[in-house]
Amino acid sequence: MKVLGGLCALGLLSACTAAPEFFIVAAGERFPCAARVIPWTSAAGFDAHLEHCRFDEGVLPRSASSDTATPKRYGVRGTKGLSEASLAAVNAGGWNLEALRERIDLFVMHYDVCHDSAQCFDVLHDQRGLSVHFLLDLDGTIYQTLDLAHRARHATIANDRSVGIEIAQLGAYADSASLSRAYRRDEAGRLWLEIPRVTEAPGFRRTGARVRPSNETLHRGQINARDLVQHDFTEAQYTSLAALIESVRAICPRIERRFPTDEEGRVLPRCLEPAEFEAFSGVLGHFHVQKDKSDPGPAFDWPKALGLNAGSR
Repeated sequence: MKVLGGLCALGLLSACTAAPEFFIVAAGERFPCAARVIPWTSAAGFDAHLEHCRFDEGVLPRSASSDTATPKRYGVRGTKGLSEASLAAVNAGGWNLEALRERIDLFVMHYDVCHDSAQCFDVLHDQRGLSVHFLLDLDGTIYQTLDLAHRARHATIANDRSVGIEIAQLGAYADSASLSRAYRRDEAGRLWLEIPRVTEAPGFRRTGARVRPSNETLHRGQINARDLVQHDFTEAQYTSLAALIESVRAICPRIERRFPTDEEGRVLPRCLEPAEFEAFSGVLGHFHVQKDKSDPGPAFDWPKALGLNAGSR
């Protein structure tokens, strides 16, 4: 398998002859991932293909907008830019792997403003009628909720050409008051995140260990002209995210290993202009797609998430 060989060459898999322990699904095919991935078919997973609520008996989302108040929480990708051969194949039998590789060139990062991925799925699927391909929990567990062939509802104009992920994280705010209600200091003065049980469903594997951000810094930054503060993501999340991005890029190589940058090489802190957006291929934030968004926030370490040299954020 070419994808498997590519990941072995990157050093992301220790055994290249055996079937992968964890995998992601694109156009019905399985591809290896070096991080822990729970598929939607697992009893411990979250299935965005469901045409009813996950946590109650309802069918329609409980608080959806007019265009998401449907039983189906995902759609069909637009075919702009496909070759004649791929377009014919899609029209004849749906999206295949080659067509996906022509169409997908973006990987979009979100934070979920939730305490864990179970709560995130409740908010997205049951409440809002939205969807995303992956959820990333605090302990680094990844949940794939949709085949990459499907068009998830997560980032407006990016949906046709993107894969999206919601990362469990409380988000960024104008001041630290909202953060201080959830982040605590232990007896040694170390920062940790207090996580209430908000959904009775499989989700973050609570082992008794306290969840801590990757560092103690309260990060400050301006995104889309808003001054924000945020604590960092967990180390396990960065490790899993780097592995997932490489796996998705091996499937969809038009997603370049880069993020939008300014003239000094730092992450661009604003929404891309229409021409910039059309020309960009790679990994970007929700705030690069929509001016009213700020995720994944000023604490997010872009080089670290992409497996690039750290220390340049």
